[in-house]
Amino acid sequence: MTTTSWHLSGDFLELCNCEVACPCVMVGSDATPTEGFCDGGFAWHVEDGEFEGVLLDGLNFAFLHHAPGRMSDGNWTTAVYVDERADERQREALVEILSGKHGGPMENYMALTGNFLGVRFVPIDYKQDGETRSVSIPAVLDFTVETLVKPGFENPIRLENARGWVPWMSLARGTKGTFTDHGLSFDNTGKGGFSGPFQWPTA
Repeated sequence: MTTTSWHLSGDFLELCNCEVACPCVMVGSDATPTEGFCDGGFAWHVEDGEFEGVLLDGLNFAFLHHAPGRMSDGNWTTAVYVDERADERQREALVEILSGKHGGPMENYMALTGNFLGVRFVPIDYKQDGETRSVSIPAVLDFTVETLVKPGFENPIRLENARGWVPWMSLARGTKGTFTDHGLSFDNTGKGGFSGPFQWPTA
């Protein structure tokens, strides 16, 4: 890992094929996913971001993966998508961050990747409407997650101390969850997810 000056913060959503909530989040990455494998993805909207003087505010990116067994066993197949609105310097900066070479969660994710499918620059629409988050990439990705509220309570169910790069995250369920690209396809509609604020690297 090299030493560089960078930070990202904003909002994220996550959806996978596990039931609520993912064993790997609740127990640890040595836990076996609900279905014995994990098809899922993350999307991030940057509200405040910078890499070596390059501002990244307002941009989006996504990370899709297939893990054939326990997350900690590795051999993930991974695809990365970066907002096509980014200019050349911003694209280079986000690719550097997403490579994992500069720390943050991508350092761990990419270390577990055995089959990297590369980076595509695409239109990414990320929306937050109250407790609903959605992300779409035309002809590739359509995720919507809604946070879960336990009957008798007013506020969503939240997890703390679950990931180093989030202060907290809400449990969510996917109301849409389709992905098709690189010969891979899955539908996680009705499955478990998370959403909330994020900060890279860890504060």
